[in-house]
Amino acid sequence: GSPGSVLSPLVKGTRTLLVELQALTHAIESDMPAPRPRCQGVDWGRTSTVIAVLDRHCKTKLYKHAVHVNLAGGLTTQEPAADLAIACALLSSLKNIPMLSDAAIFGEIGLAGEVRGVSQCEARAVEAKKLGLRTIILPKRNQEQVLRTLGDSSCKVIGIGKVNQLLKYALERRERQDE
Repeated sequence: GSPGSVLSPLVKGTRTLLVELQALTHAIESDMPAPRPRCQGVDWGRTSTVIAVLDRHCKTKLYKHAVHVNLAGGLTTQEPAADLAIACALLSSLKNIPMLSDAAIFGEIGLAGEVRGVSQCEARAVEAKKLGLRTIILPKRNQEQVLRTLGDSSCKVIGIGKVNQLLKYALERRERQDE
């Protein structure tokens, strides 16, 4: 995958759709404050809160960056379950490291950096698995429920409790090349 691009199963009405969330960050080389985040298809207020939580709990300094977030395909969502995907896309863009290529991610983020459980977690996981994704990153609170639903499957289900765990579990690991 590309840095800044993540897949997330979101609920629209009665359907669960696997969507692509994209983020682009670039440093502002000025003493002026960074412009407010530019958002297409996602809630500006939720995105601003996710940025503040990442700055506080992951030490990202996104407040010194111009931030663009887009929900691909012209879709829109105000769903809190998109928070974790937005955070992952931002971290992926900021660090220039792609998210795991076979993974979907969802979950709500609280102000204390905690990852909160979301509704319809089973439908989200089933949709991701049906579309061939082999890793699902979700709130720790929803992990057992999803494991029971998926049964003995080829999907790896990773539950996280704090937003700072995204760097460890969601982004591709790059091999260190010392030459």
